[in-house]
Amino acid sequence: MVWRNFKELSVTSKEEQKVKRSYSVTSDILSFRICPRQYGMYNHRGYKPAHNIQFWFGLTVHQVIKKLHMHYQGIFDESQAGEIPTETDVRVYFDRVKNNLATIGIRAMNEQESLHAFHIIKEFNRIEGPEFYPMIIETEYTFQSHFEDHILEGVVDVLKSGDTRGSTLQEGFDNVEIWDYKAARNPVRKLSTSRRSMRKGERKEQKFQNYRYQMLIYANLYRLKTGKYPRYGRLYFMNELSETISDVEKRTHALYTIDFTDQTEMMEIEKAMENFGETIAAIEQCRDCDRWLPPNAEEITDRDTCDGCDLRWNCASVTYKPRYP
Repeated sequence: MVWRNFKELSVTSKEEQKVKRSYSVTSDILSFRICPRQYGMYNHRGYKPAHNIQFWFGLTVHQVIKKLHMHYQGIFDESQAGEIPTETDVRVYFDRVKNNLATIGIRAMNEQESLHAFHIIKEFNRIEGPEFYPMIIETEYTFQSHFEDHILEGVVDVLKSGDTRGSTLQEGFDNVEIWDYKAARNPVRKLSTSRRSMRKGERKEQKFQNYRYQMLIYANLYRLKTGKYPRYGRLYFMNELSETISDVEKRTHALYTIDFTDQTEMMEIEKAMENFGETIAAIEQCRDCDRWLPPNAEEITDRDTCDGCDLRWNCASVTYKPRYP
């Protein structure tokens, strides 16, 4: 029979190849650290949130500022190259972004929220624009690094040239800054020392440490991409610009700087990378059993996330009184 011709044939099976999963610093790592349950429902199981209000604010701020820089570069009109956008220009780009987001179902909660966002962006353009736009190397600067079992991705809002004045830069560092906008207030600027507010202060401190953690990971990803660390990391808390105080005070409150040339920060980067590996392992474990539990009540670091979560009415870690929509 014909099959006898293949009797001695030996076929070696291929070793099963494990597919590396990609993890984003913000949408995966930080989201899981804030709330594994919410991460599992939205990122893993694919459910969609009923409202996109929080998402609208941050997305609008980021997209409008990007367009303001493109205006300065002369991308929209070559004759405008080198010109700082006017308040009228800010309004034009703001309305354009607002309308574009509305077409895909992402809207502001109300007109007051829209006016608030416009005011913050207008103030950023006025206060920071003249010195900030000329120093921008790239907006939405991306990282992607391959590790043994996964791929880590990240995006910083701005890669900016550093100030050439001052001390000589240490070996192993680029004279650049990585910037990340936060559409929020600086969580640790006004921490109360009263006993009544201590727990709230602890949550704000933990939230702030998550922001720092993000920048430490970005600094290491920049090193893996270029061979050097950035000189500074800058967190910019946009909502601090809504205060009716001097421009100097606004900027002081809004801007937080991490000096990566500080040896202490180098140690913090190493700790952050170790913690990152533990978070990946925890995500994988939850994924294997498809079980996503919320953090314990005392571990909740971002109450704003709870307030806007569709799952809050059925969560063991928080208590919300039932109400009509």
